[in-house]
Amino acid sequence: QFVFGKVELIKYGEGNVTSEKEFRQKVEEELKMNYERESNYRFLIDAREFFIKKADIKLPAEFLKRWIVSSNKEMTEEKIEKEFSSYEDEFRWQLIKDKIAKTYEIKVSDEELFEYAFILAKNQFLQYGLYNVPDEQIEVYAKGQLEKPEERRRLRDQKSEDKIANFIKETVKLDTKEVSEEKFRKLFES
Repeated sequence: QFVFGKVELIKYGEGNVTSEKEFRQKVEEELKMNYERESNYRFLIDAREFFIKKADIKLPAEFLKRWIVSSNKEMTEEKIEKEFSSYEDEFRWQLIKDKIAKTYEIKVSDEELFEYAFILAKNQFLQYGLYNVPDEQIEVYAKGQLEKPEERRRLRDQKSEDKIANFIKETVKLDTKEVSEEKFRKLFES
């Protein structure tokens, strides 16, 4: 059963949606945004795999294994032998991203970083059901996150990867296809 009034108040805040039609439009917009985000994520996975394969970068494997073991307290030689192929792909992807960023001068400004931190903070509040948090409070939280050096670096890396993915997406010729939800879900199973 559809309970418009209570759902609208919880999800969108009182007065932001005034009819069932508007409510359905809001839900549809959210679903589109979610599928677009998932589609972009799938694109990045595919692009990453393509570039890693195409670049065919040879790495100094034995040196990297020793370095990973010596710089990570929880890593053992046995564990690195099992997991090294995923590390290799991460190293290769990092080299590729760095080359793209340098060649095409893709940088993350402090303003872009703050906007990104703000959006992530707002989404985090929404995940916890906090729909009416004032922007000022979200700004304080986002600034607090950016004051932590490790978090700042992590967010800058994420935003940089987003910008690189968008650059790739805008640069390559895309073969856009409509697929059913079931086929779309299967893309993430492999």
